[in-house]
Amino acid sequence: MSARELDALDRHALVMAIWLPLVLVAATAFHYGVAAGGWPFISAGFVVLLAAFIGHVIVNIVFETRFTASEVALGLVTYCVSVLGFGLAMLLSSSAERLYAVPVTLGLLGMASAIVVTMILWLGLRGAFESFDVIRRFRP
Repeated sequence: MSARELDALDRHALVMAIWLPLVLVAATAFHYGVAAGGWPFISAGFVVLLAAFIGHVIVNIVFETRFTASEVALGLVTYCVSVLGFGLAMLLSSSAERLYAVPVTLGLLGMASAIVVTMILWLGLRGAFESFDVIRRFRP
């Protein structure tokens, strides 16, 4: 195995060591928050997810890499499914369950803001825009 492959493997192991326990803590906080704990635990779940994202960014800085295509795809799909699931839950829920709309909305907006700010700081405004401007890539 080359040094580059070992670095990639080390980075992957470190990222997984950050995300797995923190996602478990966040899921527990979300579950308890919806069941009995209320908005403080839902907010704590989003704070834990934000901490995991910041940890991932720090690992990328240390290893001088960026997010891999599979990490970006997984994050984007997970975020979109979360937004769609939350939207459907709000449409189909009773009025008592809508008490959680504000902390979940603020948490989802906070995560999106953190991602956009990270992209702007990392790639600059032009690079962040070009990341989404896929039409130009198909020009001859």
